[in-house]
Amino acid sequence: MTLLAAIWAVDGAAQPLPWDVAASPAVLARLPPDVQVLERSSHCSGGCRYDRDGRGPELPADNPQSDRSLYRGDGNEQIVFDERGPGAVTRIWMTSGFGVSSCLDPAIRVRFYVDGAVAPTLDLPLPQLFDGSTAPFVPALVRDRSGSSGGFVSYVPIAYARSLRIALSDVTGTFNPCTGNGEHLLWYQFTHQRLAPDAAVTGFSPQAHFGALANWFAAQGGDPWNAGLPLPTTTVHVAPAGGVVLAARSGSGWLRGLRLELPRTEWKHLRLQIAIDGEEAVDLPLERFFATAADAAVPARAPLLGEDAGGWLYSWLPMPYRESLQVRLRGSPSQVATVAVNAALVIDAAAVPADAGQFFAASAEGCGNDQVSLLQRRGAGRVVGLSAQFRSAAGPTLGYLEGDERIHLDGATAPQWYGTGLEDFFNGGFYFDQGAFATPWAGATRLDADGTQATHVWRWMATDGPSWQNAIDWRHESGFAPDLPAPMCHASVVYGYARAQPALVPYLRVAAVDAAHELPPDSRCGTVVGLYPDEPPTAHATDDCRYAAGSSYLRLRPQASALPLRLRRIVHADAPSAPADILLDGVVVGHLSYLPATPRRAWAEQDAVLAITATAAEYRLQIRPRFDAPGGATGFGVARWELWGGWVDRIFADGLQMP
Repeated sequence: MTLLAAIWAVDGAAQPLPWDVAASPAVLARLPPDVQVLERSSHCSGGCRYDRDGRGPELPADNPQSDRSLYRGDGNEQIVFDERGPGAVTRIWMTSGFGVSSCLDPAIRVRFYVDGAVAPTLDLPLPQLFDGSTAPFVPALVRDRSGSSGGFVSYVPIAYARSLRIALSDVTGTFNPCTGNGEHLLWYQFTHQRLAPDAAVTGFSPQAHFGALANWFAAQGGDPWNAGLPLPTTTVHVAPAGGVVLAARSGSGWLRGLRLELPRTEWKHLRLQIAIDGEEAVDLPLERFFATAADAAVPARAPLLGEDAGGWLYSWLPMPYRESLQVRLRGSPSQVATVAVNAALVIDAAAVPADAGQFFAASAEGCGNDQVSLLQRRGAGRVVGLSAQFRSAAGPTLGYLEGDERIHLDGATAPQWYGTGLEDFFNGGFYFDQGAFATPWAGATRLDADGTQATHVWRWMATDGPSWQNAIDWRHESGFAPDLPAPMCHASVVYGYARAQPALVPYLRVAAVDAAHELPPDSRCGTVVGLYPDEPPTAHATDDCRYAAGSSYLRLRPQASALPLRLRRIVHADAPSAPADILLDGVVVGHLSYLPATPRRAWAEQDAVLAITATAAEYRLQIRPRFDAPGGATGFGVARWELWGGWVDRIFADGLQMP
């Protein structure tokens, strides 16, 4: 029995958690509809150019909200992450400095409070999170700025069953030995997976071992799952403008691996073409698909894809097919002569599970004055990687590296991912000031020294890529800030898994002031006008209600429904909102986390995955705020509720949208 067959042998058996990619190749391809992958960062919610925590030499008016924490905790701790329900933080990235990257002040302590713990589950100096000196943050799972070109990064999963708070000790006004002054400037990103409330998760422990994940990340050319599948090698000859079929299969199975050896000078001429179930999944020059050009300063070398130490191009991206598979190499008219290629493919006949998506490698090219588009899709899917080239479109400048990723998921107006800079997304810092690099997770194969060339970068997101259940709109900002653009051009490839039919669709909306929404007696309601944190900002005006005691109740009557269900809250966040539990028949079925105030761009959206196990004609939900929770929020606000759920053919097959 193959490894995949063993994982999926028992129908309905408990599946690995979505960040446990070392368990099986199938984990990458699965599209569970009750998982969200989100990002919490230090970006400026008001649209300013300073995407970091801390006051620098800028004028206060240019950075009016320099404290980017959610709230202050005991001992004046900065709470930078606070999430309720089961899930895991699967990536932590940080950088510090001014103009160039610096060390992290060892006086800053990072504290993890797992599952409601009063005392920290882990408390250590911030640099030890990334320097490999402290288990389980071992070298195989972390890098400091010397290894990640200006960035500090950890891929140790910080899992939690009920809640997680991450705090940084307050060092305001103290001397910083890393910079030689009193400034403590810190950029950060926390990528986290949010699961349904009934998901079984074991909370993080400092005594935990992540040997399987570390071994998986350590693979650099061989099968990261060590499945022991046959790897026969053959030699084919590709003529100019000609084509050779490497594999053709009917029925179902998996393309589990692909290895190619040919002269480096031909990587730009030959194209890889993969058709899955009769649809084009890949049609790219080899140097673009494998994320490394012949003249790369440092080759891409990650568990899933790259160039190995022997010069072979390799891909271990699992590609399921249900009806047919064809893998071809296509020659180019620009070839001088026929090219000999050594090729090895790994095919696994294991069954394809129902929730596996179809692999895609979507290319995009273009230029933009203020932003460029990397991926726009409807349906359901997940991203597992990105390789790209970026360059200035307005003369010599490196300002294009300042732009933030902005990812809108499932019809949200506000980005659920809002980053802090292009090099930050690729785990670097300060324009990759430590040079070209490659880690198991990200790298820069070529750098632009003066704004006249291009930056070649890649990142794999096996445990931390965005997922969508209805739609994704992924854009990247061009420049320092929305009002300080630096036009740029890009050529990118997004790798992922998808299906055309959405997993979730909008059923109905209920306004805060509505007969279907019962508010507590002391609620205050009124029309408010504000902006969303998208770019350019969307203006919105509607009634918003706020209360400071009791619960509200929602009566939801969709025409029909299917599992899973998700509840979205739209709220004017001019003041903090307390976290809340969502109950059905007295049982907690969902959570809403603490929501900070963002007065300059106050409209916010917040989703809750619901652990409802049976459909009904009516759902009466209790929204019970936790006014006693950390954060000190004295109120809970809402302007509108939206109920989303599984696809229902008789309602949505004709394209009907929520009223």
